[in-house]
Amino acid sequence: MKFKKVAALTLVLSLTVSSAITNVFAEQNNTHYIKIERVTPGGKGFFKEGDLYSWRIHLNPDPEIMRSDLRFLGFGNGPSDEMLDGATSIIGPQDGIDIDRLVNEFDIDREIFEQDVISIPVTELVDSEDNAIPATKTTGYFTYTLQPNELVSTSTQTKDDNEQRAYLTINSITGNIVDRVWVRIKTSSGSNVTEESGYFTNPGRYYVDYEVNVSTGDRLYMNLQNDEHNPTLTIDGQWTP
Repeated sequence: MKFKKVAALTLVLSLTVSSAITNVFAEQNNTHYIKIERVTPGGKGFFKEGDLYSWRIHLNPDPEIMRSDLRFLGFGNGPSDEMLDGATSIIGPQDGIDIDRLVNEFDIDREIFEQDVISIPVTELVDSEDNAIPATKTTGYFTYTLQPNELVSTSTQTKDDNEQRAYLTINSITGNIVDRVWVRIKTSSGSNVTEESGYFTNPGRYYVDYEVNVSTGDRLYMNLQNDEHNPTLTIDGQWTP
């Protein structure tokens, strides 16, 4: 099915792979990002014998958020204050992050952990004792190689708020893009929640407003379709309903 070439997505802020994460989500949804890097042996850091890489976890400057992030990653409260004095990151072995737990408990796409630089969106929630606890936004991560005119469906995500808007970040597009990549959002049953198709032509941070009311708990997915005039493209990104 060919998307209708009508409405463009609204560009929020241009974002390249190496840019710092913008604060669009933080302002609107109290969300921050945990930044993790894959560090290859031979560099400065800690490695276990036989490891192919180590993980460097960048620490949030806010001590409470930093401790919450470490608990989220499975490190308890992490190192002591003395060990962390002046530190901006900690480094651990290849098996130091329990990827299976993060994938199974928080619906994080396993493929994100294959990247060299990872940004995990985390929303601060408050428990019954007013303690901050982390929970991932219902964000889906994807990397697709699309032939001309090929259409794919992203993972289905659960909407966790009543904002009538979805967010899309395109981290990179590999290939000589000459036309548009089309976007449309649907419910898990296949009903459209956007009357017209949006599109993007460059990496960036985008949003699209729903034209059919969407509620907390609704399950949604996104269609991406490469235009027939484009060559084969590899697109890496993420989206939040």
